[in-house]
Amino acid sequence: MSSLKSILAEYRAKSQTEREKGSYFEELIRTYFRNEPRFADLYSDVWLFADWAKAHGFSAKDTGIDLVAKTAGTEEFHAIQCKCYAEDYRVRKADIDSFFTASGQKPFTLRYIVTTTNDWSDNAENSLHSQTYWAKYQPSAPPVLKPKEELRPTRPAPMARSSPAWNPPTAASSSWPAAPARPSPASRSPRKSPGMTSACCSSSPA
Repeated sequence: MSSLKSILAEYRAKSQTEREKGSYFEELIRTYFRNEPRFADLYSDVWLFADWAKAHGFSAKDTGIDLVAKTAGTEEFHAIQCKCYAEDYRVRKADIDSFFTASGQKPFTLRYIVTTTNDWSDNAENSLHSQTYWAKYQPSAPPVLKPKEELRPTRPAPMARSSPAWNPPTAASSSWPAAPARPSPASRSPRKSPGMTSACCSSSPA
């Protein structure tokens, strides 16, 4: 069993409630975004959503956003949703709708969804790939859609599906794996990790 799977199994076994399990997972992903070199360079801080909301004058009501990251220099805010599902759970569009609604508003300019399953329904996948840029909408003209791109895994891991290696640090190690290439405004697409799915797409704040 991989280090990541062992950690997730411990979360599932020891958590008394779904909220407790979710909190453990949120802290794990927050640690990843803070310490993985490429993200550590990209972000100056990563907050739990409630802490970020209180510090920046927003409602801390649960809207599906779990973490908020601030980019260094440009100081953009990126929304992150963390879902600790069973490995055989299939992510439905309904599971991510509220997150898309909340993260599609100002001040968010980019959003990630990190789950513990690689099984996504067609509707959920399509909601990531096919989002309309409503700011570019013109009457009597076709809506402008985001271009669809193929998944781009970095290197294969010893699993059934192709995915980049992802080994969280233990108490004896602080070495974090390389993440997929940083998304740019012109190239943002869903990405998959072993035992987890990490999807990334731009936001179009109203």
